[in-house]
Amino acid sequence: MSDAWNDMKRAKEEEFFARMNREAMARLKAKEGSKPRLSPVTGEPMAQRNHHGIVIDIDTKTGYVGFDKGELQQVLQLAEQTADPVAWLKKFAGELAQA
Repeated sequence: MSDAWNDMKRAKEEEFFARMNREAMARLKAKEGSKPRLSPVTGEPMAQRNHHGIVIDIDTKTGYVGFDKGELQQVLQLAEQTADPVAWLKKFAGELAQA
């Protein structure tokens, strides 16, 4: 019984993140014509990456991560929806470091 419950829970989580990714890709596409955000560290344009449905600006030379208004709150909300928010945040930060 618990396997079926876990499978359903996992499927809903995957569906949620797939929707978040689609929405983030739409936001990325909408931003394509606009000026890229400049890194406060190097002054160069930052790369935009889609992580769990959130478009995040990253300075690929220094590793600086910039969040636009509301994005950090989105990250924290996603973490709160998991069984282990701290582990999820560590994984999220590790993924950003590898981007």
